[in-house]
Amino acid sequence: MKKIRLVTVSFIVLAVLLFAGIAAAANTEVVFTWNIEGQEVSVQLEKQETGKYVLYLPGAFKGRDPVLSVSQNMDMVWDGTTYRSGETIPVSQYAGQTVQVSFSGFQSNWKVKVMQGSDIPALFIHIDNKDFLRVTGTKGPDIQQPAELVMFAEDGSLNAAEPLTSFKMRGNSTIFASKKAFSLKIQNKADLGGMGKNKKWILLANWNDISLLRNQITFELYRHLGMTYTPDCRQVDMFVNKRYDGIYLLTEKIQLKKNRLEISDLEEEYERVNGKEAYDNAKINYVRYKTLNIRWYDVEEPEDITGGYLLEIELPMYYQREKENAGVKTKQNLYVTIKEPSHVGKRGAEYIADIISGLNDAAMAKDGRNSEGKYYADYLDLHSFALKVCVDELSASYDVRASSQFMYKEKDSVDPLLYAGPAWDYDFSYGNHRKGMNNPKRLDFVYRRSRENWFLARWFLTHEDFQQETRKVYEEEVYPALEILMGRKKAPEGSALKSLDEYKAAIEDSAAMNYTRWTSKGRGNVYPASGQTFEDSYAYLKNWIEIRSDLLFNEWKPGQTQD
Repeated sequence: MKKIRLVTVSFIVLAVLLFAGIAAAANTEVVFTWNIEGQEVSVQLEKQETGKYVLYLPGAFKGRDPVLSVSQNMDMVWDGTTYRSGETIPVSQYAGQTVQVSFSGFQSNWKVKVMQGSDIPALFIHIDNKDFLRVTGTKGPDIQQPAELVMFAEDGSLNAAEPLTSFKMRGNSTIFASKKAFSLKIQNKADLGGMGKNKKWILLANWNDISLLRNQITFELYRHLGMTYTPDCRQVDMFVNKRYDGIYLLTEKIQLKKNRLEISDLEEEYERVNGKEAYDNAKINYVRYKTLNIRWYDVEEPEDITGGYLLEIELPMYYQREKENAGVKTKQNLYVTIKEPSHVGKRGAEYIADIISGLNDAAMAKDGRNSEGKYYADYLDLHSFALKVCVDELSASYDVRASSQFMYKEKDSVDPLLYAGPAWDYDFSYGNHRKGMNNPKRLDFVYRRSRENWFLARWFLTHEDFQQETRKVYEEEVYPALEILMGRKKAPEGSALKSLDEYKAAIEDSAAMNYTRWTSKGRGNVYPASGQTFEDSYAYLKNWIEIRSDLLFNEWKPGQTQD
């Protein structure tokens, strides 16, 4: 009897020890650390929601072996070889393989899938975990604890290491996506990815674009075509607190600054006249001006308030929601936010209101002239608006009548005209929105999409001179650039534009990591036929551009007019 009890007790003890061992192994943290040019960064072995283990390695670190760190001072058996904490481990050579991993003293075995990204920069964010959860939970909150950005170039060399002073979730509909987009600000100006020194940057998640390429190729198309100013961008693998967060498009923030939109800085003039603290804390006013509603701030104003301005055409619901933004609403319900200067005064707001309402009236008139006799084209740089309409027509951008439609204006002594741009927000384009235009053979998208009276491009297209300028720009400038994109000819020296196949090849490995970290399924506004995998989405995008670019070239000739 005693022997039976002893066996039973022994079995229970062994079971407990075995269970404890399995639990300890399951809770083990395995970290791989690189020290490059004095900057230490790490990634950890991750357990996916599926229960599988994945090691995500930056493509920028190929050939650089990290140092292993295992919690509880356990030894790790990696593919039959035992490694201790503090030892270098050659994980890069296992990229694309599944490796057997176990821990000394424990019976459990892990199957670890090793993935390594493409030859693109690696961006590491070190941030307090509670801060990160709060920031990604609600749009608005910012970080409260010290944080840091460390970025490496595609060859693994150190690009930048700066304290973060701001890291916030951004976007409208994209705030509801699982993979968030962010705006960030670093303490000191840095030249991230060779895009010029600045403090403020944007990280686009491209959640709604399964090809991950729509924003990048459209920005680089605009830059090739010479639209001033289009944000520069770089694809990067991002890691937050040792965890892989996906491939992001790091872009310049649209703002009036050196290395950005380089026009007169009226914001700086307002700050000089008022003092920065008084300017930042000024109160906003809501008033009637002539037949318009305008918003302006109670501030002192510089003598010359004619520029520079950064303006954005907004959807009514966005304009009405963002009550702290200065702007103007015309009698035709055109809503324009004054993005910069952020706290424009009364004279400045009235000046912009007169321009916008005068243009709106003239564009809607059959002869193109407003009640003062001024022609709509006298307000505009016709070429930049024609170029914008060309690319919007090509891409069938879903946001063409919504937000992210920017304009800018210099001071009158330099240039009195309004310019289209900078270009922004093309993740829903080229036929991938379920409620958008999914037929690449349908003509006159911009005109038909913009049925509301307040959308300016609709009214520009009712005038023959704008139609002819648009067709001329497409045939002579846009279509030759699209031949580069389609791989039919090479880009001239100095152009960043490449073929679609080259853009795809440059991120393929990182895209595979991204869609291991984040599923490509279940994105409600994405048109299902536009592809549910990276490969299928890319094929759909390429086919769309090939069909539509040739269609517009053959059908959209100078001399033709819109019905």
